[in-house]
Amino acid sequence: MRTSNEHQKDRADAGGPQPGAGEDRTAEATVASRVVTREQTRRTPQDREQLDSFAPVGEDVHSRPGKKGNAVPIYVPRPCAAASAQAAIIDWLAFTVRLSDHYHMAQLLADIQRFFKVSRTADCDYGWNGYTRRTMLGEFGLVAWGGKSQNDTAYVSLNAHGCAMASDWAGIEAWIAGLQAKISRIDLAHDDFTGEVWNIERLRAEYLGDGFSGANGRKASSMLIGDYDNLDKGRTYQIGSRAAGKLLRGYEKGKQLGDPDSPWFRVELELLAKNRLIPWEILTQPGRYLAGAYPCLATLSESPERIPTSIKAAGVEYDALIGHVRRQYGQAINLIYHVEKRDADRVFKKIMRGGFPQRFVPLLPFLLRGGSHEDADAI
Repeated sequence: MRTSNEHQKDRADAGGPQPGAGEDRTAEATVASRVVTREQTRRTPQDREQLDSFAPVGEDVHSRPGKKGNAVPIYVPRPCAAASAQAAIIDWLAFTVRLSDHYHMAQLLADIQRFFKVSRTADCDYGWNGYTRRTMLGEFGLVAWGGKSQNDTAYVSLNAHGCAMASDWAGIEAWIAGLQAKISRIDLAHDDFTGEVWNIERLRAEYLGDGFSGANGRKASSMLIGDYDNLDKGRTYQIGSRAAGKLLRGYEKGKQLGDPDSPWFRVELELLAKNRLIPWEILTQPGRYLAGAYPCLATLSESPERIPTSIKAAGVEYDALIGHVRRQYGQAINLIYHVEKRDADRVFKKIMRGGFPQRFVPLLPFLLRGGSHEDADAI
């Protein structure tokens, strides 16, 4: 029996459009605190050369007829069969799906809630990247639709927090494949919590060697980002470019979250559907596709669990918050505590107010050690 992935690749060979696919969308900005740079997506001649020369590293090449009758290359990421399917987690997912009388917005939003446990929270008066309408999924993502040029499609984007809420990736793959959806962006991340195997120095050594080279010996450009005199803030080593649709970032994740002493290092691959067909099975085999992206990544072996990773990230940010409150307001709170006869309840009643810091809202389920949104709503 042929797999959905084989049918998907046949479509690329045939040159047919991917159902549910409008034009490629500019990837949205990620959480502002992430210690990586975000690029403009307009391609230069050098970007086009890089796309042609470097994209085949870790990818198969198919083709489709171009508007002028020329063959246009379509790159298909190639998995590393020897790697663990769960050696990476999905940290961002965006896709387009075609709406119809048989599958409309209400059904799409219900399916998103079913698989990602997130709900529609607000409708906006403005659209998104050519779509005329937009609805927010709280702090977890968005859905955009509407517009004559969008071919009756809807664009769904789940950020890192949204992806962290998913547990049934096999069900999500079957759902997306059944809708013939087009994955327009996916981020795959591997965490080394000790920083002993993967770190800035290891990535740079691999790049200077053959770890990121293709069969022709050429490799994508690289960039060092961050303050290399003050190591408390974290550094990033970037390979490739968003303009070419394939960007690898290695960065000091723990420091990015606010812990200057954390050794936690993350290797993260961002794939965009620019001259690229992202297979549906990547949703259940993220580790194999990350390991297959470049030769040096074939040794990925650790199998990080999404929930413990999310709990750890939430814990690091929570500890950083406590440190900030202690430094900025600790003495003031101590004064209030003594004036109020060391009655902690009276102190809290005087200084607390409702709500939570906005950036912690999506972290509440993980701060509660796997609790649900209902648990978070109750506190």
